[in-house]
Amino acid sequence: MKNKISILLLVLSLSLNFCFATGYDNFKIQKDYDDSIFGDVKADQWYYDNVKTAYQYGLINGKLYNTFDPDGDLTLAETIKLAATLRSVYTGKAIPIKETGQWYESYVDFALDEGIIKELNGKLDAPIKRIEFASIFAKALPSQALRPINRIDDGLIPDLPITDSHAPDVYNLYRAGVITGSNEEGVFLPKTNIKRREVATILTRMAIPANRKTITLINPYTVSGYIPTIYPLHHTMYVGEEGFLVFNDKEGKIPNVAIVPINNSDKYISASWGKWHAAGDNIILAHLKAIKAGQAQYYVRSLDENDQIIHEQLLKVNILAELPSLDKYHAPDFVKIFNPYIVNENTTDNSHSISFQPSSLKDKDYQNNSLESYRQMLKARGFSADPAKSNSQQDYFIKIIDGITYSVLIDYSQEKSNLITIKLNKE
Repeated sequence: MKNKISILLLVLSLSLNFCFATGYDNFKIQKDYDDSIFGDVKADQWYYDNVKTAYQYGLINGKLYNTFDPDGDLTLAETIKLAATLRSVYTGKAIPIKETGQWYESYVDFALDEGIIKELNGKLDAPIKRIEFASIFAKALPSQALRPINRIDDGLIPDLPITDSHAPDVYNLYRAGVITGSNEEGVFLPKTNIKRREVATILTRMAIPANRKTITLINPYTVSGYIPTIYPLHHTMYVGEEGFLVFNDKEGKIPNVAIVPINNSDKYISASWGKWHAAGDNIILAHLKAIKAGQAQYYVRSLDENDQIIHEQLLKVNILAELPSLDKYHAPDFVKIFNPYIVNENTTDNSHSISFQPSSLKDKDYQNNSLESYRQMLKARGFSADPAKSNSQQDYFIKIIDGITYSVLIDYSQEKSNLITIKLNKE
């Protein structure tokens, strides 16, 4: 008798586990699709495959017979229904459907219970803005289901201030590869209505991780500087080192630029903070000098004619007290101060090299500024250029310490491959 009860309990347990299975495996094709289903979705349109897949997986339906309405707006109620459906399928929890009341009430109750929304804000039948849509969809799946595959640093989405209350949700979707922006700069258009064709694309990326996109945002309003990194958001400097910030506005769109230190950052960096009129590209905004070990943070803001923020970028500079010592041949530490985002790294007994492939090299002016920053950094550390070994594709520097010659080679011969290599040799 006990054995029978044990077997029954085991079967029941396995059955329950099966019934409440969770994860992406729960998303399955439920319907067939042919081109007659939606007459307004043509095979040559960019969203065709996403509409087809979203329909096959039962994630979205049409509006009327034979109509998907790809250019139509999505309402708040429809957004909640779609988000609730994603959560229901992923978790295996059924949505209790009410037999009376408005069609959306069951989905709203489920979304509230699951924490997808905290409260109802706005009219349910009104078109939803992209930023509100993203804030809801970012909570449709558990956080572990939206793991980041892209590095999108705070402040890099051009038209979304990082101080916006919805910004963390939007950034989560960008980092997970669910949203990619409206162009290569990652423009989000937060205050515009989201279209059904866009929603179909986002739905397939939420349900099928293989459909998510890896992206690198190219910011046209790039803040760069002659400091030891090519990437604009995270710098490292050493006490006593000098540099400067450059504002790149190639199209002349930005009337004013402001630099605002925060958290008493002027204790760590001496600089000329303030506001400038930006009339042309590559304008020097602030001369910097690292004066104390710590972290300096500041906002670089592009402003319109009325000094309203167009774009805001948070920059951080880590200031270290000591330079890695070459006499002890700390080559890895020394070379990495050039760029912390390394693609390839090689070490031998007497050499250490790194290669990196920053997206900013697509900007020729920014590339030249960055290469010049490396030259200036080496000279500031006592290295001398060797013209005999330098040419149009590489720079060669040497320094002698206790009779030992150290050389640094900056190789940009592979610029067509968007690659820079820096190699330190102990000769």
